[in-house]
Amino acid sequence: MARGITSSNTLIFEKLKQRYQEAGGEYEVAGSHWISSHHEHRPFITGAKITRGEQYIYNSRLSFSTLRLRDELYLVCVGFEPEEMDSEMYSPVDNDPAFTVVALSELPVPPRRRLHWRSLYDEVLGLSDESPGYQGHDFDIIVRFFEPYSVLKVLQPTDFNVFRGVFDLLVSNPDNLELPFGQTTVAEFKGLLAAPCTEKLPYGALLASLLAPRWDTCFLQLYRCVERLLAIPQYVEMTKRMSATISLEDFNAATEEILSWRPREGDALEMLLDQVSDASKEQLMRVVSHLPGLGQEAHPAKVFYKARNILVHGQYEYNAIDMPDVDWNILVRATLMFIRELHDIYLSKL
Repeated sequence: MARGITSSNTLIFEKLKQRYQEAGGEYEVAGSHWISSHHEHRPFITGAKITRGEQYIYNSRLSFSTLRLRDELYLVCVGFEPEEMDSEMYSPVDNDPAFTVVALSELPVPPRRRLHWRSLYDEVLGLSDESPGYQGHDFDIIVRFFEPYSVLKVLQPTDFNVFRGVFDLLVSNPDNLELPFGQTTVAEFKGLLAAPCTEKLPYGALLASLLAPRWDTCFLQLYRCVERLLAIPQYVEMTKRMSATISLEDFNAATEEILSWRPREGDALEMLLDQVSDASKEQLMRVVSHLPGLGQEAHPAKVFYKARNILVHGQYEYNAIDMPDVDWNILVRATLMFIRELHDIYLSKL
């Protein structure tokens, strides 16, 4: 869309007026409002082609979206201001008046939830073109009334994967995560970005795991990354015996739609985990004492599958695993090791 600076200003102050009403504002808001800017900034937005792209809201305070402006791609992080980032992937955008107008009008940057209507009125909405000497609001004041956000220019926009891009930012800035991941767990997450299989990883599930508010949600999202590989051993064996050339995606579709066949999950997990390193299996076996009915003699696949079933199926009381944070970190690290090793092993099949 193309939008002029006047209509963009209108959208910004409409957001603030709505928040003012929701906060119980008692005074009438009159007149027109705008963000003051220098003349040279106006061409940046006036007539600009603005395309809002993907938007992902993870919780009440954190969301990410993409924006294309004048053929440049930007990633906007709401509720998140990264201190560390990959300089080859991103360049921070200065918060000048023109881009502030674009960000606050076109993107899902909400007014702050916790603000008093009186301060919003006194500093913003009570001042307008009906006020003596009004020349617009300073953009620094307007920004204070919105949730914190940052705008990053994507330096390599071709084939930019927003899930991977945000994942990269978060593992470099782990203080923004809700779960108490240890340093070694964060390092295991980050190691996925340098693995040979990195381009084939399901970053949507990995990002949901990283941003999860609960350990069980975190683990189940990671389990999905292993679950997607369950049919691979059978696929490899069948194509070898039949000397067939068929993609894994087509194989999965054909066996499910035509034969109504799916691999038996427990057996398929054993076939997969037989191929991973002893180190990753040893990590997993460190939490076996928290899973009823299993001991150190159990196959790691049974331990892994039992953890998943306790959280998913209703026959287990409370559908919960009672473990301290340190052991949840161990389970998450083991799962991340499985994901990396299995995707590396089957890289050519994905």
